Amino acid sequence: MPTVTLRPNGIGDKTELSNDGCPNNWQCVDEEVADDDTSFNKNTFNATLEDVYTLDDLPGGVATITNVQVYIRARKTAAATCGAATYIRTGGVEYSGGIYYFPNTSWFNRGASWALHPGTGVAWTPAQVDALQAGVLISNSNFLGNQGRCTHVYVVVTYTTGIAPQGTTDPATSVVADSATLNGTLSADGGEACDCGFEWGETDAYGNTTPTESKTTSQTFSQAISGLDPGTLYHFRAIMTNSLGTTYGADQTFTTIELSTVTTDPATFVTGIAGILNATLDDDGGEACDVVFEWGLTTAYGNTTATQSKVTGEAFAQVISGLSGLTLYHFRAVSTNVAGTTNGADQTFTTEVAMPSGTTDPATAVGMAVATLNGTLDDDGGEACDCSFQWGLTTSYGNNTPTESKVTGETFSQALSGLTPGTLYHFRASFYNSTGTSYGADRTFTTTSIAAQIGRSYALGREEL
Repeated sequence: MPTVTLRPNGIGDKTELSNDGCPNNWQCVDEEVADDDTSFNKNTFNATLEDVYTLDDLPGGVATITNVQVYIRARKTAAATCGAATYIRTGGVEYSGGIYYFPNTSWFNRGASWALHPGTGVAWTPAQVDALQAGVLISNSNFLGNQGRCTHVYVVVTYTTGIAPQGTTDPATSVVADSATLNGTLSADGGEACDCGFEWGETDAYGNTTPTESKTTSQTFSQAISGLDPGTLYHFRAIMTNSLGTTYGADQTFTTIELSTVTTDPATFVTGIAGILNATLDDDGGEACDVVFEWGLTTAYGNTTATQSKVTGEAFAQVISGLSGLTLYHFRAVSTNVAGTTNGADQTFTTEVAMPSGTTDPATAVGMAVATLNGTLDDDGGEACDCSFQWGLTTSYGNNTPTESKVTGETFSQALSGLTPGTLYHFRASFYNSTGTSYGADRTFTTTSIAAQIGRSYALGREEL
């Protein structure tokens, strides 16, 4: 593989050594052939000091970096403890190649290699090498007039030519409680089909790899992963490989859906026949939820309201009707997302006494001056009712019968007398409890006329003959 030597061309982010024989530090160490004691940087203190320098850029045509090796030439000037180390700065962080303690005052050449970028743990990119700063660390102790010196610094980069694959990690889709789909795009294949896949896991160390797909420039690729934990953050990145090497897309994250949480709030506006059920969706788990209420006379419920769609923090309510008066009801909120169903706590309410309701039944035993009025109490509203009849010649009635105490399902009757023969009468049932009074429908009957009664009696008499 080809190599290129990069030499210092400027002051870097750290300059702690002093120089001798040159106008500034980087020019003391940039020559192609080391000039040893003619020009050098030095540490004249009983301390550890560092210098780093900017470097020449890579030439064009570099595809992948396979190794970065940093060299220094250094020595000590007295029989004291002194050592030196290759030193680099990349991504804002310094790394040492390991200190070497000189056995004598001769010049020594030292080198350290970084096949992978020390910060990312993957191959260097050309941009990272172009931004690299390299230099030397010199450590003096037991000073004794010693000067640790460095006269030469350079970097040898081993690389491949051509175009490495390039691509992007695209956002995950179809994220549910236990699975998701990872997506990527191969922006440039480098002139040949690439194997494309993903690394994924709960940290950016990943730990899992998907199968690969063969793709070419501009094609997208996806992999479904399963067996995930609900409500968990996952990292992933695209991997693209051709004969020139492997490159990686940027890290992306997604969080799987978790079970929702819901609070059943107290019922409001409760009457004898209706009420409003209330709840709050505290956390939708990552997606809109279907929410309902279950309700009934026991904690088995038995009734379910219409479904609503809600997200985190939203309240929801549902009117229920057709209830019985003075009755205890149970209810709870229920929320569902792709992770499953969550039940809110059970709540109860008791309806008020409802208005009674009933039926005016047909009159019976109608004669010239008598009749019997009939009614049925269909619903007492939660307590015993006083049941009676209103009656008269018009729908203004004007007369009331005595009352009877009745409960749901019971019938009641009142006999009338002193009526006028051959006359149309109106009547209706009346139902009263502590909530109020209701009425059955109007009905009528006609008393038997005198002539009709005589005719009937004559007919009966002839039958007896």
